[in-house]
Amino acid sequence: MKHLQASMQLPINEIAIAVAEQLTPLISQFKQTGNPPEDVYLTRKEAGVYIKLSPPTLHLYTKKGLLKAHKIGRRVLYKKSELDASMKALYSPTVKQW
Repeated sequence: MKHLQASMQLPINEIAIAVAEQLTPLISQFKQTGNPPEDVYLTRKEAGVYIKLSPPTLHLYTKKGLLKAHKIGRRVLYKKSELDASMKALYSPTVKQW
């Protein structure tokens, strides 16, 4: 099987315009909502560091349903926004601790 390689030479200003056209809607959405357009997924280790929980505590909270995990293939990932909401709900003064 032959590999084809296409090569284009574009002026830098055309590249800059194309990039700006793609990024402008995303930047305006971020400015309006204050949230990134797509949710960020964190690994178990990253999630534990982010919410300052040890791996066993993170696992316990997930098992008890206090945190929502997403299994993608063999990996367990956590949405950053869901971690924020769960921690806010868990540690707010009006919520009873288990």
